Amino acid sequence: MEYLIRRFNLNARLAITVHDEIRYLAKDEDKYRAAMALQVANVWTRAMFSQQMGIDDLPQSCAYFSAVDIDHVLRKEVDMDCVTPSHPTKIPPGESLDIMQLLEKGEEAVLDSSVKSSDPPQVSQYAYTPREPVMASLQASLQNDSDHAYLKAQITGDDKELRKIIKEMKPPVKKA
Repeated sequence: MEYLIRRFNLNARLAITVHDEIRYLAKDEDKYRAAMALQVANVWTRAMFSQQMGIDDLPQSCAYFSAVDIDHVLRKEVDMDCVTPSHPTKIPPGESLDIMQLLEKGEEAVLDSSVKSSDPPQVSQYAYTPREPVMASLQASLQNDSDHAYLKAQITGDDKELRKIIKEMKPPVKKA
């Protein structure tokens, strides 16, 4: 996200992260472009993790955030009124946009490649080193079916099957 902010001259910055939420502050004129940058950053992140699992085609169902909330106040949900004893006036709602709604914003959401940055990221200073996918290295270490037992045990939802897998993992007891 930092790369995209600098690359496309977005007037935005990280405000807070809490568990699975990320909050950025952005100028009103950059709100849709910052939302698009969040979606792009998410696609890159998901693609990296998918590739490491040996999935070279990122499923569209998990590529984008379900929605990016755009609001002018800090609140849990963009549609909460935020009425309190000390503030009885309802606060107008913000927006919650999925990728399709964001694309419908047109020019307001475009990360324009012709934008010249005043502080461009210097990516050329970093050498690219291709990484072997985690699953590829795991596959290389799995020599026979008994080596798959650990993986099978992790995905089983049946106690009977789990006991069978554990039994198969144990070496046979030699009688004296």
